[in-house]
Amino acid sequence: MRLYNWDPTKLELKKVKKKTIFMTLTVIVSIMSIIGFILYKQGLKKGKIEKITENDVVLLCIDSENNSFSRKNFYEYLKKINIKFPEIVFAQAIKESGFKSKIWRENHNPFGMKEASKRPNKQNGSQNGHAYFDTWKDACIDYAFYQSYAGLSKVKTKNDYLHCLKEMNYFDTEHPANETYLSDVKNIAENIEQYLD
Repeated sequence: MRLYNWDPTKLELKKVKKKTIFMTLTVIVSIMSIIGFILYKQGLKKGKIEKITENDVVLLCIDSENNSFSRKNFYEYLKKINIKFPEIVFAQAIKESGFKSKIWRENHNPFGMKEASKRPNKQNGSQNGHAYFDTWKDACIDYAFYQSYAGLSKVKTKNDYLHCLKEMNYFDTEHPANETYLSDVKNIAENIEQYLD
């Protein structure tokens, strides 16, 4: 099993070295031992061991509260998690699902992403032939993983990004409905204010 660490500044997943994991676990175990000993000593002085409350524990998590959806919230969240070219990614969601399709409604999947087999992801599996997520925010984070895994986070210009999508077969270029996919995405991205709620 490989562990990855998300670097939001570079929009990349980086492998966590075994040495780093070992050192981190050693430090955590040491700190927990010291805290446990201190709590034990305090409990002996008071005649009992106090329960650890939520104030004693700090949890690091990705923003999962307030999952209320609007197109503006969606676009702002793409920017918040440092998605590369968020206006293009927003335009892809408009083109792929329009925030109306069955895949969007039932799978919380605005991008029409298929289930990932190799890359790190936030998916819960496959449903209706596409990946499904707990929330639309999980789908956005998953797209960030996709960008990093596919090397899209290193693309320098919007035109190069669009070209990469075509080269990587992100959309079915043979399907008649997709003849204008790239020009539609580019147009939506350039006029994004018209598409926000």
